[in-house]
Amino acid sequence: MKTKDQKDLSKKNISDSEIDSSDLLNELDKIANQFEVEVNQAATEQTTKPASTKLHYEESKKNDLGLDDIKHNHLKFHITGQSENTNKPDVTNLIPALSAPFTNFEQFHYDFPMLIKTGSENSILPLKDYLEKLVIESGLNKDEKENLRLLFLKLEIILKTKAKEKTTFEFKLIWDMALKNLMQNKNSHKQKSNPVKEYLKSVSGSIADQCEIISYNKGAELTLFKVARLKQWQTKMAPFVNELESLVHDLKNIIKVSKRSAGESFTPNALESTMGQPGQDDLDFNSLSEIVTKSFANDALPPQRIERIKAVISKLNRWFKIISSSEQSEKFLDKLVADSTAKALKIYQHQKEELISFYKAIRIAKLEIEHRYDEGKHNPFFDGFSSLFLSEEDWSHFPPIILYFKASEIKSADKADLIDVLASKMPIKVLVTVDDLYNSSTVFDESFYSPGWSAVLGKMALSVNTTFVLQFPLSHMVKVFDEIEQGLSVDRPALFSVFDGFDQATEKISPFLRSAAASESRAFPLFYYNPKQGNSWAAHFSIAKSSQHKSDWPEAEIEIMDGDSVLKEKLTFSLGDFLAGIERYNNHFLPIPRSEWHSDLVPLTEYIHFDFENTNKSIPYILMSGDDGSVQKVIVTKTMCRLCANAQTRWNRIQELSGINNSHVIEQVEKEREKLASEMQEKLTEQETKHKNEMEQSLEGLTNDIISNIASGLLSDEMISIGSGNIPATSQASPAPKSIKEPEADKAVEKEPEAVATEEEEDEDLSFSDPYIDTPLCTSCNDCCNVNSQMFVYDENKQAFIKDPKAGTYKDLVTAAEKCPVKIIHPGKPLNPDEPGLEELIKEAEKYN
Repeated sequence: MKTKDQKDLSKKNISDSEIDSSDLLNELDKIANQFEVEVNQAATEQTTKPASTKLHYEESKKNDLGLDDIKHNHLKFHITGQSENTNKPDVTNLIPALSAPFTNFEQFHYDFPMLIKTGSENSILPLKDYLEKLVIESGLNKDEKENLRLLFLKLEIILKTKAKEKTTFEFKLIWDMALKNLMQNKNSHKQKSNPVKEYLKSVSGSIADQCEIISYNKGAELTLFKVARLKQWQTKMAPFVNELESLVHDLKNIIKVSKRSAGESFTPNALESTMGQPGQDDLDFNSLSEIVTKSFANDALPPQRIERIKAVISKLNRWFKIISSSEQSEKFLDKLVADSTAKALKIYQHQKEELISFYKAIRIAKLEIEHRYDEGKHNPFFDGFSSLFLSEEDWSHFPPIILYFKASEIKSADKADLIDVLASKMPIKVLVTVDDLYNSSTVFDESFYSPGWSAVLGKMALSVNTTFVLQFPLSHMVKVFDEIEQGLSVDRPALFSVFDGFDQATEKISPFLRSAAASESRAFPLFYYNPKQGNSWAAHFSIAKSSQHKSDWPEAEIEIMDGDSVLKEKLTFSLGDFLAGIERYNNHFLPIPRSEWHSDLVPLTEYIHFDFENTNKSIPYILMSGDDGSVQKVIVTKTMCRLCANAQTRWNRIQELSGINNSHVIEQVEKEREKLASEMQEKLTEQETKHKNEMEQSLEGLTNDIISNIASGLLSDEMISIGSGNIPATSQASPAPKSIKEPEADKAVEKEPEAVATEEEEDEDLSFSDPYIDTPLCTSCNDCCNVNSQMFVYDENKQAFIKDPKAGTYKDLVTAAEKCPVKIIHPGKPLNPDEPGLEELIKEAEKYN
């Protein structure tokens, strides 16, 4: 337990400005002695405390209720929010299962505290990155670097613990205090070697006094924005430093020459001082002064020009003093922070006049240096010099004004004027800290929960189109630092909507995790819109830095023990997980023991998905865990389901803006697909009709040719002679033997035409059983030749015919017929009756014969 003196000491705010240098070491010793026990305990916990309690399912206990009664009670709670159990379990002591691994948060490396360096370096980076950079650049060997890294892990805990007391601390003060503590810490003494000690001392000597630590506390966002604004504005104004210095130097020379021309350098005393001792007795300096002054009298500048130049020098010197010093720039910009729209507008009007006078002075200076200033022409011009004479480049140097609000404290008048400010062209940077996402609405209806106005302010600001918009959780500030600098540099209004996570922060869930969870759960999505980036909406808008931005909800896999088994569960993190544990919503969550689990329980994100087939018996749940790591299913009400579904819809609309699952694109693609399918079907039908007509014409012509050939063969002279009983001439030349009786010869003659007819029928049957191709219809596709190039060849018209049916198998013929696109190959009957598989081949060939 701390003594009274220690408690009083812990309340002191120590800084270099408050402590005399002679007492500094004594004061640091007191802080180190008072702080040592806490630091050592924290360091011990860092190395011994487990990362998190292992998650596990509870054993199922006996339940007196029947399954139907259990389902009835669950369904009743889901629909009405009323539980049969008068002692309804509370979810206050539970946290989402996906958040359980991060309960011991201080042991994790994350982006806070941050180290800011002002002055010439002017940078912002996480403390962990700075310490790791020191390790890498130390030049120590491998073992020494590991020792140094262990020391820095403990040092980081000291700095985190100390930084909790205040948002901003001088880094050098805490570093020296913590380093002194580490050097005296017995636990770390054995780990240190002399090179490590020497390096730590050298680092301590190199830390600039301007270095500060920014912890994750309320107001940290404003502090970091001021630093970012200072860095951005100094970068923009840096080119003016040398230019202003040169202009002032040249203008002063004009004044100097003017004084010389006016005779101020030619008084008797001035002339006498320029002469050596030997010449003084021989000269009359009064006469000499009169002669020289008259000779230069015509070169003297008019008084009004001298006054004009002096006024310009004064103006340029004022700006040079501001922009040439980081300290002066910071003091200047600190005055440009407003807590109301009225104050912001007043600052803007003043700075607008200042910027106009600045560029007016630069233009006059350049004309005076070039001796081109014509009072008759330029006086009227500069008397009417206004903002209309400033270019876009000129406006880009306007010092950013920060208008800072906490959403829960904003006044009605400011809320009403906010959109007008964002819709204007004034480079006012609006920083809104959203400190209560779902409790900030003054219009409340428990049946239709909705986020407050501040939670959707960023989405509303997108409709302005000309305003830079960045919405992000404070936990992601390092991740979006480039976008922050873009917003601060654009010559137009910018809205930075930030959720800090302090609304429902507990010991279990830190504000940092709470802030990150808001983005993960789509309660406060991360997105930005930069109208100055590119020429299309796709270039302007992005959600790419949101977690798993192409999905409805982020998904992660965790391990849960079930007895001796390790189960890997894929869980989604939804708005229900984010709102669970908030007192206002406790009545919408019902933890149930494992003995009451049943098959109708459905994960919440699955239940609200558009394609889920609800059986009216399905009951949605989320997984949460207790202090001991026991995982429970928690039923949610229908009202909570609607709230989550609305959040998913809002996120889907934001995804559409980013080109993900865009409904317009999907609809248009579907129309084009249908149109293309219709066109292809029409073309296919047209081709089929065309081929069918050609086939019918070709088959008709081929049939006519075959019939004609048969007819011509039957009507040939020889066949006519045979058919009429006449014997050809060659037969008639041989007389019949006399021994043959005439009647028998007549019978022979009568039987011969029948034999010829039978032979003709056999020839006809043979010709139709042979394979052939309707060659005139061939499309030269080469499919048949690819099957057997010896059997199928092309004629002089490059149309296929069967050169040798014995050059392949019957299977080759059937295969070629199947592949032929115009179906003009007729396999006929097989030549080899012993070929395997003939039965199936013949059956297949019937389609083409």
